[in-house]
Amino acid sequence: MSNLANMDPRIIESIDQIQPPPVAVTKLIEILAQEFHTEDVIHILQTDPALTAAVLKRCNTAFFAQRGGVSSLNQAIQLLGTSTIMNIVLEITIGASMNRGLAKYGIPPSGLRKHSICAAAAARELTKYCSILPFTPDTAFTAGLLHDIGKIAINEVLAEQEAALKDDAPEATQSNIERERSLIGTDHSEVGALILTNWKFPPFFAAAIGEHHDPSLGNPLSHLIHIANWCAHAIGLSFGFQSLSDELSPESLSVMALSEANIEEAIIDTYSELNSKFKNILTDEPL
Repeated sequence: MSNLANMDPRIIESIDQIQPPPVAVTKLIEILAQEFHTEDVIHILQTDPALTAAVLKRCNTAFFAQRGGVSSLNQAIQLLGTSTIMNIVLEITIGASMNRGLAKYGIPPSGLRKHSICAAAAARELTKYCSILPFTPDTAFTAGLLHDIGKIAINEVLAEQEAALKDDAPEATQSNIERERSLIGTDHSEVGALILTNWKFPPFFAAAIGEHHDPSLGNPLSHLIHIANWCAHAIGLSFGFQSLSDELSPESLSVMALSEANIEEAIIDTYSELNSKFKNILTDEPL
């Protein structure tokens, strides 16, 4: 992990410019990290009428309308599940930022969002093979959605150094993490943790995001997200320069008690889910 004292001050400015999600989203993250009831989710969403209306509107798009449509939050949660509802909530609140292309990383429009959705789905699938979890599958899913959010802030400050992230640059023997640290004194995982801390997300959640490229330092959630991120790359939703440079940590497999067979099955099930639920996610077309 890099020394945050060496961080380029422009990163802090960039973090502050990212619009935080509504308070209701932070509260949802907190309750999804523990045992909860559907009524808890409904109560929190109902404190934000605009968000509730937007969620119901999104649930009644052509895709979901094929299932008969929804008229209440309870019906939406029962039909779609909390992970899908959380995905919709995050898409509504920060989706525009996630959908932008990140030119400095070589990530096309929708690329970050596609990879993040894939990592989220993989994280949830992986929890099926973990005998003991100190967090819920919904927390794993949400962490997968947000694990690379730090790239948004870094992309805004990488101007003249853009060429240094490209695969044909002299520094191309380094991983993206190493090159980020050499350019701006930090990396996207640490910046992601700072963003989520700034948004008042639970400390363990922000820490997991900050450690997913260095899971030997982290909690079990960081190990799971490290594996899920690798799975997303293996599935083919891998965008940007040096996107395939990360290796799967044997320590993470050991900590989560996951076998290679478990990883293979999770990848197959994740691919099947994405193919059935998300139009264009496995193509070159934007979402």
